Amino acid sequence: MIHDYASRLNDFRAILKKQRLDAYIIPNSDAWQSENPEPYDRRLNYICGLDASAGYVVITSNTACVMIDGRYTLSAKTQIDERLFDIVYYTDILPEQWAIDNAKDNAVIGYDPWLFTKAEAKRMQKTCNLHGVTLMAMRDNLTDIIWNDQPSPIAQKAIAHDLKYVGQSIDDKLKSVCEAVTQNEADSVIISADDSIAWLLNLRTIEDTQTPGIKGFAILQCDRKKFTVFTDVDCTNIDTKQTKIFEIDFLSLSELPMAIAHFEREEQIVQISDQSPDWFTEHLNAPASIIIEKTDPCVMLKACKNTIEQDGIRTSHLRDAIAVKNTIKWAKNTKSITEIYVGNKLFEERQKLDLFRGVSFDSIAGFNANGAKIHGNPTNTIIEGNGLLLIDSGGQYDDGTTDITRTIAIGKPNKNMREKYTLVLKAHIALATAIFPEGTTGAQLDAITRAPLWNAGIDFAHGTGHGVGFFLNVHEGPCSISPKSIVALREGMLLSNEPGYYQEGAFGIRLENLMLVQIYKDIDATGNLTGKRLLHFETVTKVPFDEDCIVREILSEKELNWLDSYQKKSQ
Repeated sequence: MIHDYASRLNDFRAILKKQRLDAYIIPNSDAWQSENPEPYDRRLNYICGLDASAGYVVITSNTACVMIDGRYTLSAKTQIDERLFDIVYYTDILPEQWAIDNAKDNAVIGYDPWLFTKAEAKRMQKTCNLHGVTLMAMRDNLTDIIWNDQPSPIAQKAIAHDLKYVGQSIDDKLKSVCEAVTQNEADSVIISADDSIAWLLNLRTIEDTQTPGIKGFAILQCDRKKFTVFTDVDCTNIDTKQTKIFEIDFLSLSELPMAIAHFEREEQIVQISDQSPDWFTEHLNAPASIIIEKTDPCVMLKACKNTIEQDGIRTSHLRDAIAVKNTIKWAKNTKSITEIYVGNKLFEERQKLDLFRGVSFDSIAGFNANGAKIHGNPTNTIIEGNGLLLIDSGGQYDDGTTDITRTIAIGKPNKNMREKYTLVLKAHIALATAIFPEGTTGAQLDAITRAPLWNAGIDFAHGTGHGVGFFLNVHEGPCSISPKSIVALREGMLLSNEPGYYQEGAFGIRLENLMLVQIYKDIDATGNLTGKRLLHFETVTKVPFDEDCIVREILSEKELNWLDSYQKKSQ
């Protein structure tokens, strides 16, 4: 289907003029900051055609840009009409600053307060104040006004996530959250993250398994032991045997504004995250109450997996490895297949496995030059000849979420490919074998991982690792391994280890396993790390690395020992 993005841009500018705005910022997000918004919320894609998990479009009366990060450099070149949009990196300039630089003096910049977090809106407001520019929260989304064939929201029915998999009842989870809220001297907390609500209720949605959360908002009144959920998701499958302490009510999303307005008449302390929609900034206007901003208390609790979840993570990865190994064998030995076939084959193989619910994200398969597109979409490119095939995929199971990337040899990769592959493997092993004290942040571990690549004068334009949910979002906070990660890693966290190398127009390499943070050793009072424990990683992914790509002479004895042990355990 051919889309006329020029006409859409003209229609949008007409609305911009009618609303007396000089610029408008469109994020790739929904009200829950989903990485994979459903079709109804894919406004960025509608306006410019970019298929990405992050980014912005900024439109003024006579200019427009698409803002990306390094993962989408190559994709943007093929998907964006540069006669209509400049391609800009939001890692270099923020969207509000670009709007200010490209709009007239004393401009008015519009945005949808449902699609930006309170923290983002504060940042934008601060920048606008510095330049004498007005930032205006709009009641209606401007893209929706011109989107005549906008899809309807997907109707969803939640399924119960069995207690034998999650290991903790709804009451126990709500009690833990209330303990954290009480420590902040708050009476109530507003929960705005869809994965937090799903985690609290031991429910999941499977209409789109990439986002299995409960799209809604919730108010937990700890003093009253009452949890009210505002959602249009059918949650009748909730296990009421797990709710003997807390009263749980479900209301429609349309009833949220009235409930929030109710805070104006009650004297209480209400906790809310700065990652909640900015809509709450204006509407949670409670003169009788005190509003405090603290991190969503569910975030750290669900990031540290309990022992039941950890057991499930191990078994789900063992099953998932069967599908991945079968697909790799098939890809190496089958002629005239395409990148799209690879994704289809992975899905077919995973469908054979117990407890499989769907994919955790759309599979990526890139052969040679296409593999250099970090998050590129599979194409009809035929996989033949000599080179490297990058395969990044994951599954959702009742007992865990998987995410694995393997780069494999097709035919005979050249010397440069094999050497770069081995350098990426060295980086992977550096993180996999790291031993570090409690309090170590993701940024510190990121540097350890990149060191072997830096020594060779190369690097990669994405984070080294991200947190992973438990039959939840494949990208989960608060932990990550990247230059900007300031969160200390804790026992039970599940993270990815995925260094890479990408040579534009030639090939891409990424090697990804998932790892659980575990205690390595307790340090007593006479040790060098008084009061701290040492942590290390337990690798749970069990798929061998491709020996056809490895130059063993480049690896040290320690690295070879780790590799041989891993390969043996993963056969």
